Amino acid sequence: MNGLITCVIPSLNQGRFIDQAIKSIIGQNCFEKVELIVMDGGSIDETLNVLGRYERYFHTIVSEKDNGQAAAINKGVSLGSGEYVCWLNSDDLLLPGSMQCQIEYLKKHDNIKVVHGIGVNIGEHGNYLSQYPSGPVDKITMVKRCPVCQPTSMMLRETWEKVNGLDENFQMCLDYDLWWRVMKVAAIGFIPQKLACNRIHSLTKTETMRQVHYQESFKILKREINYIPLKWMLDGLFEETLGCYPRQASYWQRCITIAKFPKYFWDNCR
Repeated sequence: MNGLITCVIPSLNQGRFIDQAIKSIIGQNCFEKVELIVMDGGSIDETLNVLGRYERYFHTIVSEKDNGQAAAINKGVSLGSGEYVCWLNSDDLLLPGSMQCQIEYLKKHDNIKVVHGIGVNIGEHGNYLSQYPSGPVDKITMVKRCPVCQPTSMMLRETWEKVNGLDENFQMCLDYDLWWRVMKVAAIGFIPQKLACNRIHSLTKTETMRQVHYQESFKILKREINYIPLKWMLDGLFEETLGCYPRQASYWQRCITIAKFPKYFWDNCR
């Protein structure tokens, strides 16, 4: 046990945000223990120029075409040797002291192999939007929603390797899938403290690939509980049809959209 933290930043054309992500990591009070690995998917914006300014802080920089975010993170983790593993998307931020808080928690709780905390949703310019609905992880909660804000999470490498890291078949729900698999082999702890910021902006995959998000979520839910809860189905239908949640639609929009539910249900439950 070497006490090191392997932290991977996957990135593709996020030059306007990655500077802040890097600063939030090198500003951690335990940064001397961090193996900072950047996996760039061949960015053509200002990303490489930004990375050049921080080169002395990196354990490894790789810039090449990859097979997606999950593959990049898996490769990045394999290039490190840290006892602990985490990743930070290039448009997200760690809050001061978060890594030290995570390490202390894991050391204090021998039975806990993965830990996460409260996440804060911020906008394109760093403005506060909302608090992520973070909370303890259990099967009932996971069926309703994902209670883990990914940038607030960290796990032991032994657990990462036990579940074989991220499933590279997923584009959107790679973390939701990971937590389901981790739950079967390890306890996940929760720190009721703000640890990281999740940035929401128009170019995130979450905003531009909403239907893929639902398709992958449905696949995971069918695998884990053998059905898709009604709320997930309705949210997916309204996102596909109107680009919003049911509560955001007008009365007549809801009526028209609900009429399409039988076909949507059939298409996704076969």
